[in-house]
Amino acid sequence: MKRAVIFVLLISVSFAFAGEKPISKYTSTAQKSAIKFHREKDDPSEFDGLFRGFGGYDLVFLGGDERSWINIKFGKSVVDLREATMDLGAGMGPVRSVRGHLSDRRCG
Repeated sequence: MKRAVIFVLLISVSFAFAGEKPISKYTSTAQKSAIKFHREKDDPSEFDGLFRGFGGYDLVFLGGDERSWINIKFGKSVVDLREATMDLGAGMGPVRSVRGHLSDRRCG
């Protein structure tokens, strides 16, 4: 019995010090949520929109040639995800997910 109590206490303490729980936040890329949005009149599949993310990040949602992808912008740095997104395939819809730890209102 004593061993079982010690085991439970050790497990409880290790969970308490395991770190923060991962959380999910999402940024809608629906046109109505955009800071800026432009769609070409000649080709409706060609567009670009800027959306506010969490922790200082912005999402640049781009489309063309019947495809869409996002780029992640933080300050002057931009991570271009076009090629990586094209490898995933179609059907991602208007919601993107970023997973990480939220600390002092920053996702990292």
